[in-house]
Amino acid sequence: MLFTIIKPRQVVATVATIGLLALTPAQAALFVQELEYDASDSLWGPGGNSFSFEASGSASVGIVDLFEYNIGVDSGTVSASYDGALHATYDDLLSAPGNTTINLDWIPDDARSPFGGFTGGRLNTDLGVYANVTALGAFDILDVDYAVDINTRERPDIPDTLSGTDSTSGASASIDIFIAEAGAELRPNLTSTLNINSLSGILGYSKRGSGVVSTTPFSMTDSGINLDFNLAEAGFWDFMLMSDPVLNNAYSSSFGLDLVIFEEHLTLSGFKYNEKNLGTLVSFPGSAFALSFANSVNLGSFSILVEDIVGSVAVPEPGSLSLLALGLLSLGLTRRRLRPAVR
Repeated sequence: MLFTIIKPRQVVATVATIGLLALTPAQAALFVQELEYDASDSLWGPGGNSFSFEASGSASVGIVDLFEYNIGVDSGTVSASYDGALHATYDDLLSAPGNTTINLDWIPDDARSPFGGFTGGRLNTDLGVYANVTALGAFDILDVDYAVDINTRERPDIPDTLSGTDSTSGASASIDIFIAEAGAELRPNLTSTLNINSLSGILGYSKRGSGVVSTTPFSMTDSGINLDFNLAEAGFWDFMLMSDPVLNNAYSSSFGLDLVIFEEHLTLSGFKYNEKNLGTLVSFPGSAFALSFANSVNLGSFSILVEDIVGSVAVPEPGSLSLLALGLLSLGLTRRRLRPAVR
């Protein structure tokens, strides 16, 4: 059988090395706070649900001398989501009371849909429009009620802009009236823009058991930021977000409804087509307001341990004390064995 013999001095050196490793401060730690923001608001802004936009009138084109119309917007909503995480990088063990720095950074959710595009940043805008157009007081040409919508997907960076436009041809219809064909076309256009400007909040910190909470505000506009703290006493210090960080933003939209009427009839020289664009009859220039984003993820916390300045740990680890005791015992045995015999 093979044995490895370790001399007493080797035992002391080995134990001392292990003890030093056990007392070495930890490397940088990472705290991750997931944040999932959702908002749903009226397109007209806070308190604007009662807004309505409508236009009525009459016009003529070609041989059809009476078109009557009633067009408008009866609803408008905007919804958005913005997902990511707040990363806090810090030293979780300090060798003595004093200053420390915590780095905060926003990490966007860059997950992608199987159908393409990002899923973490989303902007949806829906506009409900309607139109009723008749000719000669008796013939219904156009009678529609439908939604114009914008669906935008982006990587949820800070800062960033999500925008979209929908200016499709809309609804068009025509009917035969005696020797003419009369028709109308509704041409809606919608733009929607969301500017994500910054993420701001308040980071609280407290020496455990003290009952005193201090706060440090922060605002992130591009890359990560550093926050400095003075941990003046040994012991555990707890850090927590005092409330949900605020996703500072500005949203704006605008829309218009254009109406075109037309007719086509047979003449001696062939068919003749006449068209009249009545222009933008309903419009909304929009004004910027903040979407009411709310976070749906519970907030967490993290801690930093500060050692005593004289070298004793404020809250000793049982394993560290055992290693120290073993080292002292080994040192005593070594000195006793090496002491010269007294004759």
